[in-house]
Amino acid sequence: MSESTDNLTERDGPAVGVAPVDTGKGDTIGGHAAVGAVLPARSWRGAAEPQVAPQGDRTGAPAPRPALPGAPVLLAQALAPGLGYALLRRPLRGAVTFALFALLTLVAYWQFPKDATNRGQAWIAFGAIMGVVWLNLLYRTANDLRVAAIITNERDLDAVALHRLLRSQQQGLLRWLFSLNLLVVALLVFGINRLAVDAEVDLLLFTKSSSLHAAKKLVIGLFHPKWSIWREIVQRYAWVSLEMAALGTVGGALLAAPFSFLAARNLMGRHPATRPVYYVMRFFFSCVRAIPTLIWGLIAISFVLGHFPGVIALSIFSFGLLTKLYSEAIEAIDWGQIEAVTAAGANPLQVILFAVVPQVVPYFISSTLYSLEVNVHSAVVLGLIGAGGLGLVINEYIGAFAWSAVSIVLIITIVMTLTIDYGSAYIRSKVV
Repeated sequence: MSESTDNLTERDGPAVGVAPVDTGKGDTIGGHAAVGAVLPARSWRGAAEPQVAPQGDRTGAPAPRPALPGAPVLLAQALAPGLGYALLRRPLRGAVTFALFALLTLVAYWQFPKDATNRGQAWIAFGAIMGVVWLNLLYRTANDLRVAAIITNERDLDAVALHRLLRSQQQGLLRWLFSLNLLVVALLVFGINRLAVDAEVDLLLFTKSSSLHAAKKLVIGLFHPKWSIWREIVQRYAWVSLEMAALGTVGGALLAAPFSFLAARNLMGRHPATRPVYYVMRFFFSCVRAIPTLIWGLIAISFVLGHFPGVIALSIFSFGLLTKLYSEAIEAIDWGQIEAVTAAGANPLQVILFAVVPQVVPYFISSTLYSLEVNVHSAVVLGLIGAGGLGLVINEYIGAFAWSAVSIVLIITIVMTLTIDYGSAYIRSKVV
C-alpha cells in the first residue's frame, strides 16, 4: 500500500493529504497554487511536465496590444489624409479616406476657383471649406485614439458601463457636429451641386409669373377631363398600342426561345467546342439590350411610317430581354432529370425536348408576361415618334395645350397599364 502511494505521488504530483510546501514567495505547491507558480501537468505519456500559469488578467483574456502614440498618428493624418488610419492598422479605411479627400478637392476646385469670376474670393472659400474638412478629420482621428485608450485602460468595466462611458465622451452639440464625417457630407453636397450645374437646373423657373400661369392652366385642365372623347380614344388609339405591345412580345418570344439555349451556360459551357458560342451569344444579346426601344423605333421609322416600325422595335427589344430571362431559367433547371433521360439512351435533341423544356415552360410564360408589361409602356412612348397609338394622340393634344383631352388620355393609359400589370402578375403567380 505504501509503495503504490509513493508511485502515485511520484507520477501525479502531490497526493491528497500531502502538506503544502511554501516557496517563500507566497506560492504553495501541493495545495492551491497561486498565480505564477509552477504546476504539474500530465503529458500524453502520463509524466508530469512543468506549466506556468498565465500572468496578469485572472479572467484568461489576452493582454491588450500596446496603443500607438497619438502624436505620430495625428501628424501623419495631417500630412496625408488617410495615412493615420494606415498607422492604426486600418489600411482600407485609410485608402478610402485618401480617395474621398482627393475627390472632394477636385470637386471643390471645379465649384469655386475654376468657374468663379472673382478668383481671390473663390480661393478663400475653397481653402476655408477644405480646412474645415481637414480639421474635422483630425478631430475624428483624435476621438478614435481617445476611445481606443478608454477601451484599453478600462478592461474591468462591463459592456453597459463601457457603453455609458463612451456615450459620455460624445455629449454636447458641438462634439456631435464635429464627430460627423464632414468629408462625406461635403462630397455629397458639392457633388450634387455640380451635377445640378451641369444639368442646368433652374429652380427659379417655378417662380416666374408666366410659368405659374401655365402651371395653373395645366392643373385645371388635368382635373377636368374631357369625358366625351374617351370611347374614341380607346377604339382608335389604346387598342393600337395594345396590338403593338402584343405583337412585339410574341415576335420577340418566338425569336428568343431557340436562341436562349445557345446562351445557357450549363448547356453550351460544358464542352470546349461549344463554349465560344455561349460567349458570343451573351455578348450579342447584351448589345441588343443596351440599345433603348426608342432608338430601335427611330431606326425603324427611318424606313417606313406607321404602326409596323413600332412592332419591329418592340420585337427587337423583347428578343434581347427574353433571351436573357429564358437562358437564366434554363441555367436553373434540375440536372438530374437530364442525366436520367441521357441514361435512357436519348439523343441531345430528345434531352432538350423531354428533360429541359418541361422544366422551363412555366418560367418562359412568366418572363413573356413580364415582357408584355414592359412593351405596353414602351408602345405608348413609341407613339411620340410617329408609331401611332396613345403616344401619338398625347403628343398632338400637348402641342395644342388641350390639357382636358390630355387628362382623359392619361387616365385611359393608367387604367390600361395597371390592368395589364396586375393581370399578368396574377397569371405569373399561378404559373410559377
